[in-house]
Amino acid sequence: MALADDVTNRISTNLLRELTNQGSTSATSVNTTVLGYAVADAGAEFKSETGLDLDSSLASHVAAGVVGVIYYLYSYSGVETSTALKQRQRWERLLLKIDSTEGGGRRLLPSTN
Repeated sequence: MALADDVTNRISTNLLRELTNQGSTSATSVNTTVLGYAVADAGAEFKSETGLDLDSSLASHVAAGVVGVIYYLYSYSGVETSTALKQRQRWERLLLKIDSTEGGGRRLLPSTN
């Protein structure tokens, strides 16, 4: 399953409609273009922070990816809110956890004598 599908299956349509159509009070559906941008941005950051491709078959990756997408949707508004900040902090914690258990952060560096 793709990350966009994971997001739409886990987050309410009303919230996604609001976050993907910021500034438009008359929107009646989720803006899939904006959602796609957030998915791409979250996937790219996931890769750069962990060294791994986001794998939608792994629950830990999906959990982090969904939070990342929501963070990016909040950040696109340009308004710093406590909710956006909390999403960013949660996203960073999840990335660090994945990096330390699966990604480059778990590598043992060679020691020099």
